[in-house]
Amino acid sequence: MKLYMHPVSTATRPVRLLIAENGIKCDEEMVDILKGAHYQEPYASINPNRMVPMLEDGDLRLTESSAILKYLADKYDLPSYPKDLKKRAKINEVMDWLNTQFYRDFGYGLTIRSSFRTTSAAATKRMPALSPGDRKLPKIGYEFSTTTGSDQKTNTSAVTNSP
Repeated sequence: MKLYMHPVSTATRPVRLLIAENGIKCDEEMVDILKGAHYQEPYASINPNRMVPMLEDGDLRLTESSAILKYLADKYDLPSYPKDLKKRAKINEVMDWLNTQFYRDFGYGLTIRSSFRTTSAAATKRMPALSPGDRKLPKIGYEFSTTTGSDQKTNTSAVTNSP
């Protein structure tokens, strides 16, 4: 089994963590996305999506981190992905929310160029769906609080995106 990955990829991190935490034997091959290696051969031929991560297990290739996590959990019968249908559905719900709702609100603010201003009120608003013809994005921003160190100080930092 081989995981094609890059350590800075936020989609790769949960897969690598699951593999490490559960002692799953898996070779890693770094695809240097910072140099565009995911668009070059031979990787572009084995993964038409040209993204990381990609898990190769025999003749199976999976290219979405959520699918990879679920596959590994099933393959190795991991308790973190329970067999009970209702418990599993709740885990799937959170995984899907993270990949769709959370990323839509959070990721667009970091990756799409627009005039963003940070306000705590904006952090609670949802970004409306955009049609392909939309040119203007709503002003939105996010504040993050992180706890660091043994003294449990809270550091608040704002993330904005501006043109």
